[in-house]
Amino acid sequence: MPSTNSAVNKALVAYVPALHAGYLAFFNKHPRVPIFVLGKSFIDAFPRLNRDLRALAPIEIVQALASLGFTATVLEISDAEIAPQFETVILPDEDVSRDFAEKYLTGKDIVFENIFLRWDGRRPDVQKDVSPDRVTSTEELDREFMRKAVVESQKSPDWWRQIGAVLVKDGKIFLSAHTQHFPSDHALDIFGTPRSNYDWGQRPDVYIAMHSEAGVVAQAAREGVSTAGALLYTSTFPCMNCAFLIARAGIRKVFYKEGYSNLDSEGVLKSADVEIIFVADA
Repeated sequence: MPSTNSAVNKALVAYVPALHAGYLAFFNKHPRVPIFVLGKSFIDAFPRLNRDLRALAPIEIVQALASLGFTATVLEISDAEIAPQFETVILPDEDVSRDFAEKYLTGKDIVFENIFLRWDGRRPDVQKDVSPDRVTSTEELDREFMRKAVVESQKSPDWWRQIGAVLVKDGKIFLSAHTQHFPSDHALDIFGTPRSNYDWGQRPDVYIAMHSEAGVVAQAAREGVSTAGALLYTSTFPCMNCAFLIARAGIRKVFYKEGYSNLDSEGVLKSADVEIIFVADA
């Protein structure tokens, strides 16, 4: 086992299913610090981790790290007392790390590093600030179209979120839509919604309304309106599924007033060369 008499008296602890550049950057950031790779006894405490087809056995990860010059050891529950012997334990900030720290590192100097290494159990619920390509605060026409989207959002009967969107071509609004339920807007009054079982930020997938952006694209398909090169004004930043639709529909620019990027909706849009514009003071 690595000695705790190192000059830095630190240790790295991580669940490493597959070795990639992100992990190497994390480890290289802390040179000469011994690495403890969580073993199967820890992995089995999270049954979903066994569904990862990429995952190598912890000993294979350790062997790969050793071949790259790192000092690494598999850490099993039976050896869990080793890591706490170090003064400082550094872990990636994810669900497995938090669980390990809570159970085995009580009272220790713990450092959770905010680094994206994998889709852990908490990350899909994280809302990220969007980095727009540019900010619009003086273009009156953009603000006017955004106000139209906001007015459209107010037509939605959805108690959870009211979102509106308008599709603009050649300086004119062609289509508009709001968050809508089927078979009619009275569906909520009759059946309620499963959304009521969850708090804000929990289970964003449990949602039975049609999003406004999807409604605009669907209307365009029905009415034979080309969306290629069009502009979309939406009161709230699109979700992941709507981002896919926008990208595939060939929409050129997305204007938004508020909201966050869940999962990687921002990345989907930018990878499709869709310009993202925040409209201020709308």
